[in-house]
Amino acid sequence: MKLAKTKIIGDNIRQIREVVKNYKHSYVAEQLKITTRAYTNIENNVGDIALKKLEEIANIFVCRPADILITKKSRSDLTANTSTGHSYTPEIINPKKR
Repeated sequence: MKLAKTKIIGDNIRQIREVVKNYKHSYVAEQLKITTRAYTNIENNVGDIALKKLEEIANIFVCRPADILITKKSRSDLTANTSTGHSYTPEIINPKKR
């Protein structure tokens, strides 16, 4: 199943990777077993993203796929206190050790 092409998904993936997780492109691409270029295309909203790939990315970020789909207004929203209702789930900010 493919999700509709939308600029928001790639932007949200990039923001979580950069702001919340501080991961490099190459790390996420390696975890997904794809090239860095293919991963960059996901963040740049080139083509559609498969639901399975979204789930894989969410697993790497230790969050739910729905957290990636939520539109954020600014980077500060990503790290805001969870009690304000303006942030991702606590699992992203303070992931539990597996």
